[in-house]
Formats: sequence, C-alpha cells, structure tokens
Amino acid sequence: MKKIAEQYEISDRGLSKACKKMQIPVPYSGYWNRVIAGNPEPKPILGPLPTGYIGPLKCTLRERPTGFKTKKKSKDRAGLEFPGPSVTSIPESLGDPHPMVEAVKSHLEGKQPDNSGRMKNILVSDPGFLDIRVSPESLSRALRAYDMIVKTCEGKGYRLQTNIGESFFEVDGELIKIRLYEKLSKKRAPGSFDFEGHTLEPSGLLVFEYLNNWSRRHWDERKGYDLSYYLDSIVNGLREESARVNEERERVRLEEEREREFEKNKEKRRAEAIREAELMKYAIRLTDRWHLANRMRKFIDAMESKRKAEGSLDLHRIATFDRVRALIDWLDPTVGNNSKTLELLDPDTMEILDDFMRSRYKDIWRTL
Repeated sequence: MKKIAEQYEISDRGLSKACKKMQIPVPYSGYWNRVIAGNPEPKPILGPLPTGYIGPLKCTLRERPTGFKTKKKSKDRAGLEFPGPSVTSIPESLGDPHPMVEAVKSHLEGKQPDNSGRMKNILVSDPGFLDIRVSPESLSRALRAYDMIVKTCEGKGYRLQTNIGESFFEVDGELIKIRLYEKLSKKRAPGSFDFEGHTLEPSGLLVFEYLNNWSRRHWDERKGYDLSYYLDSIVNGLREESARVNEERERVRLEEEREREFEKNKEKRRAEAIREAELMKYAIRLTDRWHLANRMRKFIDAMESKRKAEGSLDLHRIATFDRVRALIDWLDPTVGNNSKTLELLDPDTMEILDDFMRSRYKDIWRTL
C-alpha cells in the first residue's frame, strides 16, 4: 500500500479504504513478514461482487508529479491520521442562532433529563424541533455545533425541514434525515470487575449522522477533534448521500416493479391454468358420460337377452328398454339425442356415478 501510494496521489490508508469499499482483497497485517520468512501464501482470487452490492465500481488514481517527495509522517498523536481542521470551528458563543436552533435552546434549557431506561440521562427534543439528544452539560456546545452545521449547509442551498421529532436536509429532491447526539459511555457497577450490570453516562463527545432506510453515516468526536474538523466532509457528503439514496430508491423501485410484473404474470398463468383445468374437467365429465353410456348399453342388452331367454319379455318391458336406451343416447355426448322429459336438465350437471343412478331410478332397476 505504501509503495503504491508513493506512485499515486493518495495515502496508503485512503487506498486501503477504497479497496475495502470495492471489496478488493489486500495483504493483511504481517503478510510481507511471512513472505520475507519464506512462507508466502497464494494470492486470493478476485471473486464477483455479491448480489445486491451497492458501492463504487471504479476508482481513478492520478500519478504524482515527477520528482515529488512525500512528506515525513508526523509522530504526533501516536501516528493516527485524522482529517485536518476546516476553516471554521465551533463558535465560542451562540450569536444570532438559526431559528430552529433558537427554538430547541428555548425548549431544552432548564428541562430535566429523561428517566426512562438507558436514556435516563439524555435530553430528547419534542416533536417539531431539531433531532438533538444531549446531556444538560453538553447542551450549549451541541447547540453551537448544530447551528454551525445548519448554517453552512443552508449556505450550500440545502433546505432544513422538521417533521414529528425528525430533522431533514432537502438535497436534490431527496430528504436526508440528520441527528446530533451525545455518545454514552459504560460505567461499571461498584465492586464489579466487568461491565455486567453497568450503567450508561454521557461521555461529552458529540456525534452527527445521516440516517435513511438503507444506511447510516456518522462523524464521531474524539479527543482533540470536535465536529468542526469534519464540517467540510459533513456538508459535501450530503450531495453524495442524496445521490446514493436516489440510486437505492431507484433500485428498490425497479425491484418492486419486477416483483409486480412477476405477480402479474403469475396471476395470468394461474388464470390460464384455471381455464385449462376447467376444460380438463369438462373433458373428464364427457368421458365419464361416454363410458357410463357404453356400460349401460351393455347392461340393457344383457337384461333384455335374459328376459327373452326366460320368456318374460313382454310389451311393457320392451317399451321400458327402449325408453332407457333413449335416455342413454341423451347421456352419451357422442350421440346427443334430445329428450322431451329431460330437456330442462344438462347432462354435464348430473352426477353420473352408479350409486346416484341406482338411488334415483331404483324403481326402474327393480322392474328391469
């Protein structure tokens, strides 16, 4: 990372962050020591991005000018890199505050901290105000920091809005939810060597963050670095966040549209399947009628032959057999003869099981 950073206009830490965002594997800490010791490991393969990946797909690096010499890193602050201070800082006093900041100041000054749950030492603004959650000791500095951020953002054309306890900046038509709160620190219970049964206390360090339905981006204060050090990043990040939210919203919209289209096609296929099933049921009914008609014809022929052999085939039974054959022709879909006595009935609506026929026409069966 250091060698590549010397060639391009980027720090080794910045290059590492870029690789992390784009999910590019990089050598871990101690990798090159293993190489020097003769224990190299195989180079990992750059796999495909995971499904639903949201992030940069391209990183452009500019080469440093010829003869450029990198500055020696300062050993101050234990070698940590922090963003340099912006041209402004948190004002020492709240002069000519923003109307929304003034409203929060008037509302929270003198108000007792909330005693509910883990947030018992935190002040929470009521609906209609800026979303700010700080202890009474940090209220003054938090209001000055909020005032600085709001005025700077409005100077860039970002309009501040509030709605039922939430605060937003409107950027390019997108609402970016914002919040300023004080971090909590854990305090061990008396006589305890771990944090079991701990309590939470305000730490005095402020956090400013963006929130939306898909992500959270925040700037944390640390010793010697207040929110003024991150002011430029906070302000410039709003437009980036707006573009990212818009991109995510478009992605969700396209997914929902594909889902609706899938459900629409699914319903269409289901309707077609139902129509096919109805046609199949109709064909099954016709087939059953045809089979039943053939079975009944064989039965009537067998009964007629039996009566003839017994010598009991009189005119009444001959007429009955003829009438049953006419009814069978009415039932058979391949014949489809009309029946004056059954013209108001539809053969397809009749149950064509044998037990139905026997129960309905038992007198005829007994006579035959």
